[in-house]
Amino acid sequence: MTPQVTARRVGRAALVLTAALCLACGKEAPMSPLVSVAPADSELLCDVPFAVVPGLERVSSGSWRTPGIVDNPDDFCRLWNEVVPPYGSSCDPKAVDFDREVVLVAGGTCYGTTGFAVEVACVQTGSGPGLLEVFHELHAPGDHCVTGQMMTCPVAIVKVPRPAHSATFELLRTVRHDCN
Repeated sequence: MTPQVTARRVGRAALVLTAALCLACGKEAPMSPLVSVAPADSELLCDVPFAVVPGLERVSSGSWRTPGIVDNPDDFCRLWNEVVPPYGSSCDPKAVDFDREVVLVAGGTCYGTTGFAVEVACVQTGSGPGLLEVFHELHAPGDHCVTGQMMTCPVAIVKVPRPAHSATFELLRTVRHDCN
């Protein structure tokens, strides 16, 4: 193990430990792009109903994408064409009633192998009108899973009722699947 790898692992471990200690003491955890501490399941409100958009159940973007909100049919069809293979179904703009609903896109991080998926677990009201908090799970292959060596960028695409003007996206948990 090279010194840089050791320092990176120690740095991440220290950051996780610091965040855990802050939370245990009732203090706010330090913010970092490496670690986002989501609330426990029992603390989630999950008061916003959501549904997976038909035809977009388990999809992967062709490249890294920023999680966000899609609020019109043109952007929705661009998203559809990005995540559905060319030989798949064509965009159905009627899959979402944009007069009453918007689309949330969670995930977007890329991985070097196949076998990853993202699933929205909870959507709840944020701190103001039209603000949402979206919590998702990352499903990952376990140690003995056979995967293909290719870049995949899994996303979860769900629809929620309006109003939704802004959303934050948090990784709730990573679920490793056992392939034994």
